[in-house]
Amino acid sequence: MNFLNIGPLELVAILVLALIIMGPKDMVKAGSDIGRFIRKVVKSPIWRTIVTSSREIKELPSKIVNEAGIDEEIKEFKKVSSEIQRETRVEADIPVIEPVSVPLSGNEGKEVKETRF
Repeated sequence: MNFLNIGPLELVAILVLALIIMGPKDMVKAGSDIGRFIRKVVKSPIWRTIVTSSREIKELPSKIVNEAGIDEEIKEFKKVSSEIQRETRVEADIPVIEPVSVPLSGNEGKEVKETRF
């Protein structure tokens, strides 16, 4: 669980420091104040605008694809891609023939070798 890139152990360390610095009574008051502030922010019209804009940005790529009419091209591309993947899997099942080194004729005893498949 990461919230704002803060892990659980970091959150515990922050809470312990806050308890040590503020004390138990002030920590309850600070938590209440923070809760009220977050509620005001979430209910504000600016927050609604930000959330709406974020949703529109997330939906933008699919909206562009729909308006451009390239849905069919994308489906065709995915179909061809899956066919190519299937063909590569079939070709991968073919056994590999390893090369064999054979001495060249007339060069017996020399290091020169020919590789045949």
